Amino acid sequence: MIENILNGKEQSKIVLIKDTLEQSAWPLATCYLKSLSNRFDQIHLLCFDIPPKMFKNVLPEETLLHCTFHDFSCDPLGWLDNGHLSVKDTDILSYLQKDPILSNSYSQGQQVTVMLCSLTNLIIHRSPSYTCRLLKRLTDTHTPPFAGVTVGQVVSLVHSDLHSDQLLSHLGFVASSEITLQNSFSSDTTLNCHIRHHRTTGKILQIKEQFRLSPNFELKDVIEQKSAAVHLTTDDNQPDPTANLTFNLNLTDKEKKDRSRQVLPHIKIQNTPQEDETKSGGGGQIFYEPDDADDFDEEDPDDDLDI
Repeated sequence: MIENILNGKEQSKIVLIKDTLEQSAWPLATCYLKSLSNRFDQIHLLCFDIPPKMFKNVLPEETLLHCTFHDFSCDPLGWLDNGHLSVKDTDILSYLQKDPILSNSYSQGQQVTVMLCSLTNLIIHRSPSYTCRLLKRLTDTHTPPFAGVTVGQVVSLVHSDLHSDQLLSHLGFVASSEITLQNSFSSDTTLNCHIRHHRTTGKILQIKEQFRLSPNFELKDVIEQKSAAVHLTTDDNQPDPTANLTFNLNLTDKEKKDRSRQVLPHIKIQNTPQEDETKSGGGGQIFYEPDDADDFDEEDPDDDLDI
């Protein structure tokens, strides 16, 4: 599943990758960038806590040609006042709409993608609602954020160990695919992940997979992790709770036979009408005697109708 999401076989507008301090999503994001460069004309990478040089040092030249880096990590709070982008003060969508690559005429009709590394700084310094609105606004098909340019996919990272489960669930509602990285104790190069994916048909898939990233940040050896069956074991040495009771809860063979022959009250009531009908030879009849207070109208209620 993770391979199909990365290469675009499984369509997904918003992909959320959740990592932790022990298991960083930066290697997987680097692998994702190489796949995105083969599918989209331009990649806009918003670096909030990962410096762009970390990607530039490992990505091949053909991938870098498709990447446009926006560095928000140098001065995220605007303390230096040196003209750098600020996470706290810069409106992300307005900034991207003024970007020369997105606003020039030669980019009309292009397919672009946006990657945010990571959402944690936006959530902390702006608000969770601002972050969720930004993700939805970037992928809005009714009122596209960029004239003539289609945002095919938005990929975002978030540090899940820094946020509450309630906030992460809100992000999960916005995302169409959610990849949760999990610690792998078997090997340093093997990664485990839990994937929740919304297909365009409305079906929701949940799957656990194990994969490996090569030194060139390529996805290798993807296998599905089957959930282990739970076997219930009985302990013969456990005490019998019915051993020391003053009454007996078990039935003898004779008592079981007597119980099976017993006719229950509701069975007897159900069988009684059938026996009466058999004896009478027909169905039942209803006799009604009107009371003195009953008021019967002798006139025809449909007399005024032309029938």
